[in-house]
Amino acid sequence: MHKQHILILTAIRGVAAWWVVLFHFRAFLFPYLGPLFYLAISKGYLAVDLFFSLSGFVLLLNYDEAKLTVRNVRTYYIKRVARIYPLHVFMLFAYVLLIGVVLLLHHGIPADRFSLEEFGLNLLLLQDWVSFAALSWNTPAWSISAELAAYFIFPFIVPAVNRLSGVGSKALVFGAALLILNIGFRAHDFDIGSAIGTLGLLRCVAQFTLGAITAALYLRFPRPGRIAKIVLLLLVAASVFGAQKYGTSLFMPLAWNGLIYAAAANKQSKSLRFFGWLVFVGEISYATYICHYFFYDVFKLVAVRSLVATTPFAYLAITFFAIFAASVILHLFIEVPAHRLIVKGRRHALG
Repeated sequence: MHKQHILILTAIRGVAAWWVVLFHFRAFLFPYLGPLFYLAISKGYLAVDLFFSLSGFVLLLNYDEAKLTVRNVRTYYIKRVARIYPLHVFMLFAYVLLIGVVLLLHHGIPADRFSLEEFGLNLLLLQDWVSFAALSWNTPAWSISAELAAYFIFPFIVPAVNRLSGVGSKALVFGAALLILNIGFRAHDFDIGSAIGTLGLLRCVAQFTLGAITAALYLRFPRPGRIAKIVLLLLVAASVFGAQKYGTSLFMPLAWNGLIYAAAANKQSKSLRFFGWLVFVGEISYATYICHYFFYDVFKLVAVRSLVATTPFAYLAITFFAIFAASVILHLFIEVPAHRLIVKGRRHALG
């Protein structure tokens, strides 16, 4: 195993996390945005697909040479669960507290979203593994549940990808994964943001696999020439256009993986000197993603008086600041310490 930390990909993750935040607040931002910017944030759900491919890319980049012994796989599983689970559970119980406050104030709650059955599935991070589950409790956690499944199968993806020695064979498997993804979404007009309850797992695992194959290609060709980079960026632009015209499940995976490859190939970009703060935003992006919907729900309870009246922008600004501040606190005092404690405890247990 070797470690590669490409800062520009971390920065992209931060931008993607805030794209999701703006997407969920889009109805309240509408009065303050121009049509083009509003159109852009209304596509923020596609950032989740970027997350999936990024995860596959980064993991294969760092584990492609690992010998998959029982010990290594066990360590890998513990590290991945330690990475996502503590903060997920913290936010889940934050919702329990919020629901308690709402009930004390004699307000009603959506019984289907906050049912005990859904709580059990969320606690186990299995809510996206069963077809009858709905978006519930901390809504964005559906993608964390789906990504947990991708983490579990990753040790089997590594040897499969590594056996694809030629570029042609990698491209063939890439195409097969993309085909399987679109067979699933064909009945939904190739809209990758639909049918989360039934196709969320496919959406994640397929694109996670695409990201892993892209990483294998990058490891073979880490420094494409200038012409190759231009062609790659043209492919990204053409894929974004195709996604708007013909279907997001058909073209956005191509766009995202092309963007990831191009960004990784320009990892020494001097622009990071000017936008280095985005790397920090990327480092806390999981905390941002997992906590923002809680603040969205609180915002609706406290700041929104009418669905037809414009919500003052100051309320939105305060909420966004609260999300950022909470992201920093959760990352520094829960996410990172909990991960270290679990991994360190596992090492001590092995002696």
